[in-house]
Amino acid sequence: MAKMNLWRKLLYDEGYSKMPFQNADGYHNKTISKYYYRLYRKAKTISNDAFMTPKGNRISCKNLYDQYSIKGATKNGGNFISYVYSANKAYNGTEPIDRSTKNHMFKIRKALNKPSKKKFE
Repeated sequence: MAKMNLWRKLLYDEGYSKMPFQNADGYHNKTISKYYYRLYRKAKTISNDAFMTPKGNRISCKNLYDQYSIKGATKNGGNFISYVYSANKAYNGTEPIDRSTKNHMFKIRKALNKPSKKKFE
Protein backbone atom coordinates (compact mmCIF):
# COMPACT_ATOMS: atom_id res chain seq x y z
CA MET A 1 0.00 0.00 0.00
CA ALA A 2 2.95 2.30 0.66
CA LYS A 3 4.01 1.91 -2.98
CA MET A 4 0.55 2.99 -4.10
CA ASN A 5 0.72 6.16 -1.96
CA LEU A 6 4.20 6.91 -3.29
CA TRP A 7 2.97 6.41 -6.85
CA ARG A 8 0.06 8.79 -6.27
CA LYS A 9 2.38 11.37 -4.74
CA LEU A 10 4.70 11.15 -7.74
CA LEU A 11 1.82 11.52 -10.17
CA TYR A 12 0.32 14.53 -8.45
CA ASP A 13 3.71 16.21 -7.94
CA GLU A 14 4.43 15.80 -11.66
CA GLY A 15 1.17 17.54 -12.51
CA TYR A 16 -0.85 14.62 -13.85
CA SER A 17 -4.54 15.35 -13.60
CA LYS A 18 -5.88 11.88 -12.88
CA MET A 19 -4.70 8.49 -11.72
CA PRO A 20 -4.47 5.77 -14.35
CA PHE A 21 -5.51 3.03 -11.89
CA GLN A 22 -7.95 3.36 -9.05
CA ASN A 23 -9.89 0.20 -8.17
CA ALA A 24 -8.98 -3.22 -6.76
CA ASP A 25 -8.21 -4.64 -10.21
CA GLY A 26 -5.78 -1.81 -10.79
CA TYR A 27 -7.74 0.29 -13.26
CA HIS A 28 -11.18 1.75 -13.77
CA ASN A 29 -13.97 -0.73 -14.46
CA LYS A 30 -14.99 1.52 -17.35
CA THR A 31 -11.61 1.01 -19.02
CA ILE A 32 -11.81 -2.77 -19.13
CA SER A 33 -15.51 -2.69 -20.04
CA LYS A 34 -14.84 -0.35 -22.93
CA TYR A 35 -11.99 -2.58 -24.16
CA TYR A 36 -14.15 -5.73 -24.20
CA TYR A 37 -17.24 -3.92 -25.55
CA ARG A 38 -15.30 -2.65 -28.57
CA LEU A 39 -13.62 -6.02 -29.06
CA TYR A 40 -16.88 -7.98 -28.98
CA ARG A 41 -18.69 -5.47 -31.18
CA LYS A 42 -16.05 -5.72 -33.91
CA ALA A 43 -15.78 -9.51 -33.63
CA LYS A 44 -19.56 -9.83 -33.84
CA THR A 45 -19.65 -7.68 -36.97
CA ILE A 46 -16.97 -9.79 -38.63
CA SER A 47 -18.69 -13.02 -37.61
CA ASN A 48 -22.17 -11.88 -38.70
CA ASP A 49 -20.83 -10.88 -42.11
CA ALA A 50 -19.37 -14.41 -42.45
CA PHE A 51 -15.86 -12.94 -42.79
CA MET A 52 -16.83 -11.37 -46.15
CA THR A 53 -17.16 -7.76 -47.27
CA PRO A 54 -20.18 -6.64 -49.32
CA LYS A 55 -17.97 -6.83 -52.43
CA GLY A 56 -17.14 -10.46 -51.70
CA ASN A 57 -13.61 -10.00 -50.34
CA ARG A 58 -12.51 -12.04 -47.35
CA ILE A 59 -12.12 -10.14 -44.05
CA SER A 60 -8.87 -10.91 -42.28
CA CYS A 61 -8.87 -10.94 -38.49
CA LYS A 62 -5.28 -9.65 -38.42
CA ASN A 63 -6.39 -6.08 -37.70
CA LEU A 64 -8.64 -7.23 -34.87
CA TYR A 65 -5.82 -9.24 -33.30
CA ASP A 66 -3.37 -6.36 -33.79
CA GLN A 67 -5.70 -3.93 -32.07
CA TYR A 68 -6.92 -6.10 -29.19
CA SER A 69 -4.34 -8.82 -28.45
CA ILE A 70 -0.75 -9.29 -27.37
CA LYS A 71 0.15 -9.69 -31.06
CA GLY A 72 -0.30 -5.95 -31.57
CA ALA A 73 1.27 -4.82 -28.32
CA THR A 74 4.52 -3.77 -29.99
CA LYS A 75 3.02 -2.29 -33.19
CA ASN A 76 2.20 1.40 -33.70
CA GLY A 77 2.80 2.45 -30.12
CA GLY A 78 0.97 -0.50 -28.56
CA ASN A 79 -2.58 -1.21 -27.51
CA PHE A 80 -4.55 -1.73 -24.31
CA ILE A 81 -2.74 -4.99 -23.52
CA SER A 82 0.65 -3.28 -23.75
CA TYR A 83 -0.73 -0.58 -21.44
CA VAL A 84 -1.78 -3.24 -18.92
CA TYR A 85 1.64 -4.93 -19.06
CA SER A 86 3.54 -1.65 -18.65
CA ALA A 87 1.30 -0.73 -15.70
CA ASN A 88 1.94 -4.15 -14.15
CA LYS A 89 5.66 -3.57 -14.60
CA ALA A 90 5.39 -0.11 -13.01
CA TYR A 91 3.74 -1.65 -9.95
CA ASN A 92 6.29 -4.51 -9.88
CA GLY A 93 3.47 -7.07 -9.98
CA THR A 94 2.19 -6.08 -6.53
CA GLU A 95 -1.25 -5.01 -7.86
CA PRO A 96 -3.63 -7.42 -9.68
CA ILE A 97 -3.67 -5.27 -12.82
CA ASP A 98 -3.56 -7.99 -15.45
CA ARG A 99 -6.25 -10.20 -13.89
CA SER A 100 -9.04 -9.16 -16.28
CA THR A 101 -6.96 -9.57 -19.44
CA LYS A 102 -5.35 -12.96 -18.81
CA ASN A 103 -7.56 -14.90 -21.26
CA HIS A 104 -7.96 -12.20 -23.89
CA MET A 105 -6.72 -14.40 -26.78
CA PHE A 106 -9.26 -17.10 -25.91
CA LYS A 107 -12.04 -14.49 -25.67
CA ILE A 108 -11.18 -13.08 -29.11
CA ARG A 109 -11.16 -16.53 -30.68
CA LYS A 110 -14.44 -17.46 -28.95
CA ALA A 111 -16.12 -14.25 -30.16
CA LEU A 112 -15.00 -14.88 -33.74
CA ASN A 113 -16.14 -18.51 -33.70
CA LYS A 114 -19.71 -17.75 -32.65
CA PRO A 115 -22.16 -18.85 -35.34
CA SER A 116 -23.34 -16.17 -37.71
CA LYS A 117 -26.88 -14.88 -37.17
CA LYS A 118 -27.07 -13.38 -40.63
CA LYS A 119 -29.50 -15.14 -42.94
CA PHE A 120 -28.23 -15.82 -46.42
CA GLU A 121 -30.62 -15.42 -49.30
